[in-house]
Amino acid sequence: MPPTVPESFPATWSRPVDAHVHGSVDRSRRLALRVVDPGSTIAEDRPRCWGLHPWTLEEATWGERFETLAAQARRGELDALGETGMDRLRGPDLSLQEDAFRAHRDLSEELRLPLVVHNVRCGSELLRLRKSHRSDLPWLLHGWTGSVTQARQFLDAGCLLGLGRDLLHPESPRRALLARIPRDSWLLETDDSSLPIEKLEIVAGSITGQDLQELRRQQHETFARFLGTPRHPSFPG
Repeated sequence: MPPTVPESFPATWSRPVDAHVHGSVDRSRRLALRVVDPGSTIAEDRPRCWGLHPWTLEEATWGERFETLAAQARRGELDALGETGMDRLRGPDLSLQEDAFRAHRDLSEELRLPLVVHNVRCGSELLRLRKSHRSDLPWLLHGWTGSVTQARQFLDAGCLLGLGRDLLHPESPRRALLARIPRDSWLLETDDSSLPIEKLEIVAGSITGQDLQELRRQQHETFARFLGTPRHPSFPG
């Protein structure tokens, strides 16, 4: 069962934050950053993002696909870019993945849009690309599974961590990580699962010692910081 929202609960925090979600979203129940199909322009479907996932990259076509993405982003139809990133276990050669990621990074800087980053055993490469650019825009390292040491390196570089269903496992290292990092350095996400975000709220709150109101307040503030100035009236509340 979802946690009960007290009558005195501020309206702004009444919905949980879901920082990275694929598939359909009931926006009356969640404040979610949804990954959409290329060209999606439904006005009410905000905030939204899309990008070239490393699994889908092909040398012959990624440049043209990226130009489609860039055109939509320049029209103000996206609120973030991604997910994009690098994956050592799946996808084309890492040099191609890095070229595509650099293109996303540069576009994010041009348009002042944050990045949702996919990282599978490429933390060193992505950290190098982050530090070499000296960006002040936040990246969300979604579905974080790295070490505490590497997590702190990304946090020190101005990134945020996305934490999801892995938190439900009692022995998950992400539980220990959550207890050791600042409360404003992470966001909850459901990714491509059907998991209710409220279940993650309950677990996260038990680890951090936050009640529902405090946790949601912090999540809303961190989410707003990630997205920057709200670009759509549906963002608050």
